[in-house]
Amino acid sequence: MTHDPQDPNVPPIPQDWRRWILDVRTNFEDLDAVTHDQLRRKRKRDLGVREAKRLYRDASDQLAKLLGLAGGRGGGDDGEGGPPAS
Repeated sequence: MTHDPQDPNVPPIPQDWRRWILDVRTNFEDLDAVTHDQLRRKRKRDLGVREAKRLYRDASDQLAKLLGLAGGRGGGDDGEGGPPAS
């Protein structure tokens, strides 16, 4: 085991794996539930569009953080194939 400082680009290793896995599973299930609700007929939906967007963004951002994607949204590839923005 080395005592070198951790690379800031590498996410930290979770100390409590059970809690981490539970959090990932919960956020994934939230995403799944919102998606299923929005795929239902409008009159049978439980969530409005705004509430569904908010819940989806919250769960998606939290899941991205848990998976170590540098704090969620932003900074990703825009699909243009050019050099990264500075």
